[in-house]
Amino acid sequence: MEDMLGFVVGYWHHAAMYIGNGQMIEAWKDGVRIVPVDMVKKASEVGVYRVKTTDTVRINAINWAKTKVGLPYDYKWLTYIGGKEVEGSSYYCSELIWAAYLKAGGPDIDQNPGCTLRYGCSVAPQELADDADTYLVAQAK
Repeated sequence: MEDMLGFVVGYWHHAAMYIGNGQMIEAWKDGVRIVPVDMVKKASEVGVYRVKTTDTVRINAINWAKTKVGLPYDYKWLTYIGGKEVEGSSYYCSELIWAAYLKAGGPDIDQNPGCTLRYGCSVAPQELADDADTYLVAQAK
């Protein structure tokens, strides 16, 4: 995402979800899409995080996120106030992942669920990484 806009608050700048079969789902400037996981080779650094939840919730989160493919990118996070919606008409990267787990009955993986001085009212990729319900599995440069 940093490449797309030039700035993002926090260390991690983008969020995507592995959906199986060598694919991941993400919200990018051209909308919600499914891409090959080897796209991460373009990143200067990658962190793989896992949500502390059941396999059923993970599967439901993936299936819900897939229903959002084709929706446009949500630029509202660019405003300081920003915002996030579980059932929106557009999504930014970390909003999609956050909403998928919440909709699937999983934990709220926004480290700061309200509005904060640092992140406004959005959910940043860094907040997903820092949340108590996620943990780092692997990191590579």
